[in-house]
Amino acid sequence: MNDHIYLHFWSKKISISIDDKCDEIRKYLLQLKHISGIPVRVQISPYPNPILEPPILRVFASDAPKLEFFEHTQTLNLAVNWQIIENKVSSLSNIIGQLISLACVNSYEFPLHSSVVASDGKAYLILGASGAGKTNLSLALCKKKGFLWLANDWSALRLDRNSVMVSQGYDLINFRTASINQIADCLPVPVIGQIQDNNDVNMDFSRKSRFYHSDEIEIQKADLPLPVSRIYFVQIAQNEEKKITQLTPNEIIEKLKSHSSIVVSAAPGAGKTTRIP
Repeated sequence: MNDHIYLHFWSKKISISIDDKCDEIRKYLLQLKHISGIPVRVQISPYPNPILEPPILRVFASDAPKLEFFEHTQTLNLAVNWQIIENKVSSLSNIIGQLISLACVNSYEFPLHSSVVASDGKAYLILGASGAGKTNLSLALCKKKGFLWLANDWSALRLDRNSVMVSQGYDLINFRTASINQIADCLPVPVIGQIQDNNDVNMDFSRKSRFYHSDEIEIQKADLPLPVSRIYFVQIAQNEEKKITQLTPNEIIEKLKSHSSIVVSAAPGAGKTTRIP
């Protein structure tokens, strides 16, 4: 019998049906299990003609008959090639990104891989590749500089009149095992927030992570959508030199595009989703 896992993200409830054979996916998704908000059902099942193109899921409007979005039931059927996943070609974190994106398809929100902190009613987005230090930097700003914690890993952008608003993501915070020693003074002692018996979870098949619930770390949180004030991009330097470079508007747009898991285009009444390459 399949498992049904509910994820809470941006006040939406995502129901995911997991095949019994997909132990790695079940293990990872169980860590994100929250129940709240608007029901959006995502069903994952084997499909002989995969639409998965590693490392991301590709969503098409016309030539994927098993992938449809029905407005009246808010149901998403997502076809996934389990063999590719089991061969560890694709990362589970990317799959989660796609599920999050699909959950936002009817909400006019732009999913963004970022950490977000806030101060004086304004939000500051921190972008960067996985492992660049977004979470560590955000935590340091909150613990040492008095910033509020808004989002980790995924956030949602939307337009509100003349402002770009950012909403919080899910409540779990994951730290790479390699970085935990560097920020040990910011984390609970003894270590709590273990997910299952084994606290080191292979999230993307290449690096171990340790998960905490944000309530377990003594930081103040901003729980309302806030206007975006600035966007920072963190990257791993090739040398020891540390510098701050201002990005041009075109560079900012490119960074936003490259750090979103999916771009959604939906014609009025079409009822389907399209990923724009």
